Amino acid sequence: MQVDSPKYDVIVVGAGLAGLSAARELLKREPALKILVLEAKNRVGGRTLTVPMKAAGGKTHVDVGASWVSRDQKHMLELVNDFHLKTSSQYCDGVAWCQFGVSKPKRYGSSKLIRQVPLKDAFDVWWNMRKMDKLAQKVNLSDLFSWDLAAKLDETSVAQWIRQNAWGRSAQDILEITIRALYGVEPNRVNMLYHLAVCKSAGSLTKLLSGDDDGALALRVEGGTNQIASRLAEEIGSSRIRLKQAVHRIEVDEANGLTRLHYTSPETSQKSVLACSQVILAIPPNQCARIDFWPILPYLKRRAFEAGVTGNTIKFVITYETAFWREEGWSGEIISSGRTTKRGEVLPVICAYDYCSNTRTPAIVGMISEEYADLAKSDRCNVVVQDLMRFFGDHAMLKFIDYQEKDWSLDLFGGGGSSVVMPCGTMYSWQFLKDPFLTIHFAGSETANHWIGYMEGAIESGLRSAHEVLQQLGYYDSVSYTILKGTVYDNDYRPPQAYTTYYREKKRPWLRRLFFFSALCLGIFALSKKYRLSYTARVIRPLEKYMVRYTTGLNWP
Repeated sequence: MQVDSPKYDVIVVGAGLAGLSAARELLKREPALKILVLEAKNRVGGRTLTVPMKAAGGKTHVDVGASWVSRDQKHMLELVNDFHLKTSSQYCDGVAWCQFGVSKPKRYGSSKLIRQVPLKDAFDVWWNMRKMDKLAQKVNLSDLFSWDLAAKLDETSVAQWIRQNAWGRSAQDILEITIRALYGVEPNRVNMLYHLAVCKSAGSLTKLLSGDDDGALALRVEGGTNQIASRLAEEIGSSRIRLKQAVHRIEVDEANGLTRLHYTSPETSQKSVLACSQVILAIPPNQCARIDFWPILPYLKRRAFEAGVTGNTIKFVITYETAFWREEGWSGEIISSGRTTKRGEVLPVICAYDYCSNTRTPAIVGMISEEYADLAKSDRCNVVVQDLMRFFGDHAMLKFIDYQEKDWSLDLFGGGGSSVVMPCGTMYSWQFLKDPFLTIHFAGSETANHWIGYMEGAIESGLRSAHEVLQQLGYYDSVSYTILKGTVYDNDYRPPQAYTTYYREKKRPWLRRLFFFSALCLGIFALSKKYRLSYTARVIRPLEKYMVRYTTGLNWP
């Protein structure tokens, strides 16, 4: 085993937007700090990935990872401006396509989701989206279980909630499609309280689905979002970044204050050790679960790391000779349940959007159902194009140029999707994801307070972890306590309220049961008297005699 002798002040594990933002902030505040970034992959960027494609007029670069930016995401827009990158607005004009249940695809006169359903179902959709938004506003992200309904919602999956609240099949399909598109996971695997927390962190569910104004789909970065990670890496310096180095063990020596990181090169299997004062883990929670810690992490933090459900996001981009959908007056937007009249059959395309750049490179971007994860890339390309023909007609195949995709479930050191989601019954432990442990600090979009699961959330978490480290190292003048607000370093910090059952003392369930049972018995008694029911009387008569004798002392005739 090779042991590296230099001691670093800070080692950042993970060269995604969270880790790179943390390293950049540390160097910006204290340039003399000795910092090293370790990344298991052969590239920087984490869950952002930009790839080249053939396109009309030559080549283009497209995002098969995180791509959209909201006008409400201040950290992302600051980086876009700092690096002089250009953005383009999401095209939302024209007619959209949708398909619910086993019906044929239909066109509607607006690309806004609420207008993509028949009038009889529009109220159902609007009402339940409004209900989700109202519930989300009641979520306290710093203390989830201070809300009375939190425990009940923590035990409920999104699929259960949708079935209990949505009246029609169309509304159920729309809400389920949004969950698949947002997380790359089936709704029955997503904790309802987690979903509401994500909605609260962005502002609302409506905002997460919108491509207008300050919605989550409002803007795209021309040339790809991976440029942001590349520019951050350039500012940090290549000498401070080591690629293809996978950390597998972290040891904290409390006696001398040193932290040792054991890491391995996936290619050569060469093992090495580095020592530092502070560590920032800027990797997805499910990847943290693969690291051995000594001393062992607190139980709730281990539970949160191990419980996270990895998404199965398969994102595709298809380039075309012309933007024929715009010529037809269509927005390019598709949402589909994928169901057919054939039992068990699910078609591949969940959703799709116009992906034309400012240079007018025609393209469509979308998500593929996880049922097609085991197909070869060429086979997936064929079924996706055929499915698009249901909506766009023969143009979807005839004007096809190139196809590119990314199955994030196959990414060895990735999260599987845009974020790691929590299953039912795990949200109490989720609250402790971002809390530091000894000299180890945790970043990543799942630990953010704003825009959980988005690039904005990753950057926010990186900044927070950087200032936690500055606080620990004693650089108090460089610390922004505004960024640390709500963390354990905040003077007003209060630990989250413990998980409790959602039954309140004043609403004991046995009282309700006794009331309904008594009402049932009285009803049967009344019917037996009115209609002289002989079989019922055989049961009621002895009970009746006993009650009269017990209360009055008289024998009932």
